[in-house]
Amino acid sequence: MTLWMPKKKPLYAPMLATFGGGSVRGFRSGGEQPYAGGLRLHLDGKQDISSNNLTVTDYNNDIGTNTSQLPYNNGETSMYFFGKQTDSALVIPNVMSNSTASTPWCVEFWYYLSGQPQTDSPLAFNSTASGGNDMTILFGYGVGIASIGTVGMDLYTVNWGTYPLSASTWIHFCLSCDGAGRVNFWLDGQYQSTFTGVTMSDFSQSTLVVGNEADSTPIRGSANLFPGYIADVRVWDIDAYAAAGVGNFTPATSLTSHPYQTM
Repeated sequence: MTLWMPKKKPLYAPMLATFGGGSVRGFRSGGEQPYAGGLRLHLDGKQDISSNNLTVTDYNNDIGTNTSQLPYNNGETSMYFFGKQTDSALVIPNVMSNSTASTPWCVEFWYYLSGQPQTDSPLAFNSTASGGNDMTILFGYGVGIASIGTVGMDLYTVNWGTYPLSASTWIHFCLSCDGAGRVNFWLDGQYQSTFTGVTMSDFSQSTLVVGNEADSTPIRGSANLFPGYIADVRVWDIDAYAAAGVGNFTPATSLTSHPYQTM
């Protein structure tokens, strides 16, 4: 497939960026409509444009929004993370409320790293019940996954290059779970691996943290801060990519498109 890449654009365009804003509630006319099983959260910039209209908080009031550095260049807004402040993150509670260990789920987003990752966390779900993480995604020179009992899973660095994580280009990241512990993993629509035995027993009590690691506070405040852009974060309570099986797919080309689901 051909991956769109921005050319001759500055990595960060301050004239097009806004910062701060504290708590943000977002609903845009024409956003997704509720249906039986589907989209729990859909971020355009720092606003939830899903029908759930979840509260989104810029925890440290320092996450930028940008309308120039984009995965689609089709009217969307990305978020810019400096990767410096230990408490810099978006915090969104109740994303998976009322879910159970057998609830299918899917997490997908676009990312644009501003440099070689060290150990950076673009997204995590905390666990208020256990005081730890339900799910943590950590970027390094590669990524892997491990089940951690009945709490959830960590997506973490292993083998230094198991999966490529390029800087200075937009990449689509996707994990989709069938609700029975089977999680398929894709980068930019290219199937990477299937992981089994993954459970999310207290997922329903979790708060989503974007751009940082999570714990019960809900931000861990570690050095694992994401540096770069994140856009079009979607969290589903269905196995949104079940139809892909273990094959490849072409990621969405706009906020209102999806390879398999009705938006």
